[in-house]
Amino acid sequence: MVPGAPGDTVIGPGGELESHLRFPVDKLQRAQKGKYNIYIWGWIEYDDVFDDSPRRRTETCIRLDIIGDPIEPANCTIEQVFKGPFNGADEYCYRQPQT
Repeated sequence: MVPGAPGDTVIGPGGELESHLRFPVDKLQRAQKGKYNIYIWGWIEYDDVFDDSPRRRTETCIRLDIIGDPIEPANCTIEQVFKGPFNGADEYCYRQPQT
C-alpha cells in the first residue's frame, strides 16, 4: 500500500478504527492564523448482512480549526468542524454508492 493512498479495511461489528494524523507545525500555524485550511474528507461504502439490501455509503468532511499555539501542545486545541454537503449517510450523501 502506498502511504496516503486510499485503502481497504475491515471493521467488525462493534469494532473501531483509529487513525493518527501528523501535520507540519508550519501548516498548523498557518491554519491557526487563517491563512491555510486543513480538511479531512472521506467516505465508506459497505454491504449489510441482510439479503437484497442496497449498498450503503457514509461521507464526512471536517475542517480542523487550530486554537492556541501549535508549538505548545498544552496550549493548543484542534476543533473539528463538519463542513458542507459532504456529510451524510445513504440517500443524504453527496454521491451515491458504487455498485
